[in-house]
Amino acid sequence: MANKTVPYIILQKIAQRLELDNPDWDLLDNTFSHDKQLFDYQEQALQNILTVLWHYYENLNGDKDRLASYYRKFDLYNDLCVKLKHNKNTDLLEEFFTRAKDNNQPVIPFAEFANRMSLWMATGSGKTIVIIKLIDLLHKLMDNGLIPRKNIMFLTYRQDLINAFSSHLQEFNKDRQAPEQIHLVNLKDYERAHATVQHRNVYFYRSDLISDTRKETILNFRDYLSLVDGKITGNWYLILDEAHKGDTQESKRQVIFSILADKGFLFNFSATFTEPVDIATTVYNLNLDEFILRGYGKQIYVWQEEIKAFRDKKDFDSGAKSKIILKNLVLLAAVKKSRIHLEDRFYYHNPIAIFLMNSVNTEDADLLLVFNEIASLARHLPQTTIDQVKNELTAEITNATYTLGDREILLKDFSNIIKQITTADVYRLVFNTTKGGNIEYLTNRFNRQEIALKLDTSTQPFALIKIGDISRWIYQNLTHYKENMQYFDPAYFENLNSRNSPINILLGSRAFYEGWDSNRPNLITFINIGTGPEAKKFVLQAIGRGIRIEPIHGKRKRLAFLTDTDLRPSAYTQLLESLFVFATNKHAITTILTELEKVKVSQNYTEITLPLHNPSNGMDLLLPQYQFAHKPITSLAATHKFSLIQKNLDLFQEYIR
Repeated sequence: MANKTVPYIILQKIAQRLELDNPDWDLLDNTFSHDKQLFDYQEQALQNILTVLWHYYENLNGDKDRLASYYRKFDLYNDLCVKLKHNKNTDLLEEFFTRAKDNNQPVIPFAEFANRMSLWMATGSGKTIVIIKLIDLLHKLMDNGLIPRKNIMFLTYRQDLINAFSSHLQEFNKDRQAPEQIHLVNLKDYERAHATVQHRNVYFYRSDLISDTRKETILNFRDYLSLVDGKITGNWYLILDEAHKGDTQESKRQVIFSILADKGFLFNFSATFTEPVDIATTVYNLNLDEFILRGYGKQIYVWQEEIKAFRDKKDFDSGAKSKIILKNLVLLAAVKKSRIHLEDRFYYHNPIAIFLMNSVNTEDADLLLVFNEIASLARHLPQTTIDQVKNELTAEITNATYTLGDREILLKDFSNIIKQITTADVYRLVFNTTKGGNIEYLTNRFNRQEIALKLDTSTQPFALIKIGDISRWIYQNLTHYKENMQYFDPAYFENLNSRNSPINILLGSRAFYEGWDSNRPNLITFINIGTGPEAKKFVLQAIGRGIRIEPIHGKRKRLAFLTDTDLRPSAYTQLLESLFVFATNKHAITTILTELEKVKVSQNYTEITLPLHNPSNGMDLLLPQYQFAHKPITSLAATHKFSLIQKNLDLFQEYIR
């Protein structure tokens, strides 16, 4: 469903205009487990889902054409149709969906795919919890006869994400009686499980292993179709979690997903929607921009300096490379020192820096170049370069504002904190030592994906390399470094969120940007990543890994949005609530982030500033005149609604209270 039109959100508008007035559908509560409740935005996402499902099944009788008619009021409708081109997917589309014409061009009308909704939720916002609550609600709705009974399928594109889903599901089931528990069943076992007594099942599989052929691990989607109204087609409640990875909307797999949900409903969860059909059918928007503006995440600043030194692999003058790495280390030390200034170590997190590299195992790999610079700086921190780095950092932020966040906040208050950083601070706060030393590495024979790095002047590691298989990397690059020992404790990466974790720096590639959550990142540096359009989803996902915030245990909002604490906002807390991004192509990263604002504006959601009247200018103060309405406002068919950004809404609600 590719097109050049700037997409905008439609389904959320529709949901907000509907009033769910059937008490039988009042099934939502905010409980998840014995010690975890839903955040307000998670509840609202589920409420929007319920509202649309109620309208679709109760008012529209499950008619896709009638639901699609709502989209016809918007000028984006025709762009949501699938243009039929002479490719491998055309036959598959025409086999299951009705063909039509748009401007004499053959298309599959959007009405064929209208039974879908997207949930655009930032990384770290708890999509998995919403998905599990959705599955629970679908079962309750079916049990109460409110929606048709169908099987539920959950697809995501990596095994570790399935493992994370299973772990959350175990937590959900723990305090529930057997009839209320959800059973996770491998889609391979569908025939056997489906033939037994019906349970609250959800069938799972990897989305990238669903195709139109059958092999050892690849499943043929045709084996999971049903006879509905005399037609063999899909009849699932299909839940996708980041299942669009590596695919365009015209790909075969996306067509297959639409077929599987043909007579059911498709729920698409992601932090990085880019296709118009996904954006238009978004029923709840909490993307990165919204997540930050509403106070749930760190505010983002992209440094103006580009990491040009790492572009040219043949540049043997490492001065520029060393300087950009040192900027990261100085800035990390400043953020870590801010936490110490708060005295109480139970406030906030223990900051870390992440370096994401494009290449890890080639002869001139980005990972090796960064490692070499860190090893060199670990031996000796040049005071002259540190002073130069501090001056450049403070000079840039003197008049800077956030790239994504509150644009009225100036970052100049960070200058004094950065200026006070000393060589001793960098050694102590970054390298876990009091003086320079040589790199040693630690491995774990039970974990072949990570290497811990320490200095011979320290007893604690300070950095972690996490890539696909470290054996080759050790052989190629670390033979002249000392292997300190093999550690047998649980992996450092698994314990990254522990308050006792000594790790201050993560080095890796695309292999570890997903499947984990942490409050700790305050710096992310992209080395030769984000220079092309194909990196858009990766960059957003990776940045999303760094925005989670928890100033006080259990309070996952920035301090300015919390009222029940004695801790007051300051330059120190603001620095801890910031995510700093360095990039090889600064413009590419900034464009990716600011593109999110196009969606906000296209929803008729634009904040305006009204001039303040100044009586000293000699002009009369105009007073409003009122008259009685012809009929009371309560008798009007619909009331007008006004959109506010979350910050202003919170202020307004506080005023009402």
